[in-house]
Amino acid sequence: MTAPQGFQPQPPQDDYMQNSPQQQNLNPLYRELQKYKKRATVLTVSTCILSVTTLVFGGIVGTALVMTIEQNNNALVKVYDACMSTDLGAISLGDNNSTLTVSESGKLDAYDCVASKLPIPKATQTKIGATTGFSGSQSDSWDGYKATWSYSGSNGLDLVIQKD
Repeated sequence: MTAPQGFQPQPPQDDYMQNSPQQQNLNPLYRELQKYKKRATVLTVSTCILSVTTLVFGGIVGTALVMTIEQNNNALVKVYDACMSTDLGAISLGDNNSTLTVSESGKLDAYDCVASKLPIPKATQTKIGATTGFSGSQSDSWDGYKATWSYSGSNGLDLVIQKD
C-alpha cells in the first residue's frame, strides 16, 4: 500500500503534547507541565544569579583581606625604613616584616618617629606614655595591630607592634 502523493506521515504524539491550542487548553496535564517548566526556568536563573553574586562578593572580600594584610606588613616596613636612622639599634623588624620592635632608653626619638608614622590611636599613645616601672607589661590593639610594651627606669621603653 502506498501513501497518496503529498501525504507526510506524522509521528504519534502523546495526549498531553497535542499541538492544537484548543486541545492544549483543555488538557490539564499539559498546563501543569508548562507551569513546572516555567518554575524550573525561574529557579535555574535565580540559582545562577545567586551563585555568581556569591563568587563575586567572595572574591572582593578575599581580595580586600589580602590587601589589608599586605598593607599592614608594608606599613611596618615603611615605618622601619623611615625611622631606623633616628636611633640606630633602637628599632628592629622581624617575623617576616610582621613585627616592629622599639627598645630605647633616655630620649624616645625612635618611639616618637614610629608614633608619627604608624596610625597608633591617641588613647594607646597615652597608655604607653603613662606606663611606669610598676605597671608591668601592657597591651592594646587597633585596626589589625597589637602592641605590647613595658617601661623600666634602667631599660627604658620596650615596645613590640605586631600585625594581627
